[in-house]
Amino acid sequence: GKVDRRALPAPARSEPVGEREAPRTPQEAALAGIWAQALGRERVGIHDNFFDLGGDSILSIQVVSRAQQAGLWITPRDLFQHQTVATLAAVAGAAPVPSGGEDAAGDVPLTPVQRRFFAADLTGFHHFNQSLLLGLREPADPGRLEQALGRVVACHAALRCRFLLSPDGSWRQTVQPAAPGTEPPLAVCDLAALPPADRRGALEGAAASLQESLDPAGGPVLRATLFSLGGGEQRLFLAVHHLVIDGVS
Repeated sequence: GKVDRRALPAPARSEPVGEREAPRTPQEAALAGIWAQALGRERVGIHDNFFDLGGDSILSIQVVSRAQQAGLWITPRDLFQHQTVATLAAVAGAAPVPSGGEDAAGDVPLTPVQRRFFAADLTGFHHFNQSLLLGLREPADPGRLEQALGRVVACHAALRCRFLLSPDGSWRQTVQPAAPGTEPPLAVCDLAALPPADRRGALEGAAASLQESLDPAGGPVLRATLFSLGGGEQRLFLAVHHLVIDGVS
């Protein structure tokens, strides 16, 4: 007769034979503990292979998430390229600075999306951005609006990022300290004197120039302009470089 495979007990995971080398550093100890928990092992040696122990792509995501929670910055690709605790600990960096916070400053690792962006070697990459044109229900005071935008930049470190090309050809990301003057002031563009038929074209031209002025290396990565169209009608245009914002995550 046929074997009822569903009735068979789950195969027991055997522990590798041989002496395991214990962790030598706090990073190795943290990763070994995370691996043991994810793989259902009593303990893991620093030279044990993750996939030989039963690891797979799903478990690798769990390991990466737990490692980042423990303050170790690794990616799934790192785990596939460095399949032992010893080699993975050697490439693990400190967890990046959170995307918000006025105290955030200094170098932070590139995200996988940012790495792919630079690997594409795009021409004119300063122009890649997301923009938004907002109609205002009530007239806004430019001074107060500028202060509000300044607070947004101060509270979100991503909006203070700069991207610098290292001598070895690699890109690095650094966050500027939150301080007055970190970003340029709000621009004000008065189009009220133009004929109504010409205002839309003038606004679109000014918005395009604003997008082209984004500078991931020297800053800014955010531009804002308040357009006055006459009769109290205003539009607020915002452009943010794609390296620090997207419409999905």
